[in-house]
Amino acid sequence: MLAKVITEDNRGYYSTVFGSFGEGWYRLLITYDDAKDCFDAVYMYRTEPHVTRKVFILDCDESEWKTSDAVYLEGGLSDKDAKGYPWLLDNPELVSRIFHGEAVDASYKAIAKEMNAALRIGEWKYVETETDAENLMSAAWGFHDGIIQGISYKTDTYDTSRVEVVFGGCWNCTVTLVFEGDIVAHYARLERSDIYIFEATLLFENGYVYWVNCVVKSTDEISENCIYFRGRSLKWKIETEE
Repeated sequence: MLAKVITEDNRGYYSTVFGSFGEGWYRLLITYDDAKDCFDAVYMYRTEPHVTRKVFILDCDESEWKTSDAVYLEGGLSDKDAKGYPWLLDNPELVSRIFHGEAVDASYKAIAKEMNAALRIGEWKYVETETDAENLMSAAWGFHDGIIQGISYKTDTYDTSRVEVVFGGCWNCTVTLVFEGDIVAHYARLERSDIYIFEATLLFENGYVYWVNCVVKSTDEISENCIYFRGRSLKWKIETEE
């Protein structure tokens, strides 16, 4: 799992996520801040004075994680709430030290730094598989509460080879989608006031990738009232609000 973390002093850094504890607004993640050379136990959301997303999950892969039946946090957590890499979860003392901001053995820091050094973080990411789609939806927070801030084409005319769509308000970030190849852009509803996005779908069908502002299982369910974009390929980037 890969995340971008916004610190309390509004500095951003990228890290592997080594463990996750709790759910919802109080989900806590363990990352590694290379600039400070230390582990970080950071809540995904700041809840005061209002809810603000501080951790952006850019890659949701948990394939090497395990679930633990240990209790790590005050008040207790069920086994489904604690998950992460075995070398972390199998060492309650290490987890406790990270939670309390205490020094940890250099061997664990070396593991974290090596994993972070292997990360490949490009500005643009491509959506070619269902996993890629899941990562985009995670980064954009499902586009919930988002709004389309701009739509631009390759040229001043309605060129059918490329369209760029900029979404703002996606829980403290801006997400840009670029569709290329035999595009369709259907956004008649933008002429009315109901332009806020509450749910969205990324769909692969017949060699195309679609973004739709509602939940659909196939293109047959896309109505004229939907906002949707289609292309042979899709890439995206995220800009967080530090």
